[in-house]
Amino acid sequence: MIRRAIESDNYNISKLIISGWQTASKGLIDDNFLNSMSVDIMSTKWKENIASQNYDNHIYVYEKDKNILGIN
Repeated sequence: MIRRAIESDNYNISKLIISGWQTASKGLIDDNFLNSMSVDIMSTKWKENIASQNYDNHIYVYEKDKNILGIN
């Protein structure tokens, strides 16, 4: 299901993004940087981003079996 993101999605969105970076960028970006990416820090920013959605700015997630598998 595709739906609009809600603030409680922030942690799972952050996990998805960091996992994607760590997988896609391995060998291209320094491993120390990739391994230092913090879900807790990123989730705070995503909570702010989601809270600031308005008429012209929406964040959508693709969710299956209560797991967020994509974001747009």
